[in-house]
Amino acid sequence: MVTWMAGGATDDNGMAAMENRVIVADWHAIILHCLGPDHHKLVYNRIGLDERLTSVFEARAVKEILA
Repeated sequence: MVTWMAGGATDDNGMAAMENRVIVADWHAIILHCLGPDHHKLVYNRIGLDERLTSVFEARAVKEILA
């Protein structure tokens, strides 16, 4: 599965987003939002540690792109 999202302002070379950046954890939060579970509460046990799909970084479900 491949996903490509584009749009917004970039640097002079077009290599890095300068505003409205969405990281992989945000993308996972968006998918979970669409499926129903709360990405803050959904955890799985991996090697004895409870981890979230959205990583240790603060993820946000960017609902503006779902419109």
